[in-house]
Amino acid sequence: MIYIVSGYPRTGTSMMMKALRAGGMKVEYSESREKRMVLLNDGEFVANDEFLEIPLSEYSEANFPLCYDGKAITVFYWGIPKLCPHKYKIVFMLREYEEIKESWDRMNNDKVEIKLNKGNYYQRMSETLKIMHERIDIEYLIFIFEDVVREPLKHFEILKAKGWQIDTQRASEAINSGDHRVRYSDLRTA
Repeated sequence: MIYIVSGYPRTGTSMMMKALRAGGMKVEYSESREKRMVLLNDGEFVANDEFLEIPLSEYSEANFPLCYDGKAITVFYWGIPKLCPHKYKIVFMLREYEEIKESWDRMNNDKVEIKLNKGNYYQRMSETLKIMHERIDIEYLIFIFEDVVREPLKHFEILKAKGWQIDTQRASEAINSGDHRVRYSDLRTA
């Protein structure tokens, strides 16, 4: 079994990976990618202290991601169609488009332009969910970023009930309500 946290960047994938690690799961990530992402994240708005991502180049490998059997990894939505046949449990993170865009802009200080608009974000997420739904080797859950931040224990209890080997209390304690710094409700009133 390979455990995957997926979604679009800035949807809470790193937050979820940190919580899974705190809950006792073995998480895998690339030290070199971690250093690169931290360099991108050197502005006034510090998005994450850790990103916990594997190299994106691995998505194109023939047996991707078999080397991670028994572990948890982040695979962004565009890597889901590239998963070779195996057994997967996936938690798919969703977030309001406006929050993603604002968080991305703050994190990157205009260094990297996001090529996303509201329409294609929802279309891409819908297509990815369809792919997961059609594959018999994927068991997935959809979590909304805001809901996980508000009720972390409830979400980790759901994961545990679905076979994720975690200490739900420790995982939920790793979620900080301050992680939800960019809120859609605040953006609408600004």
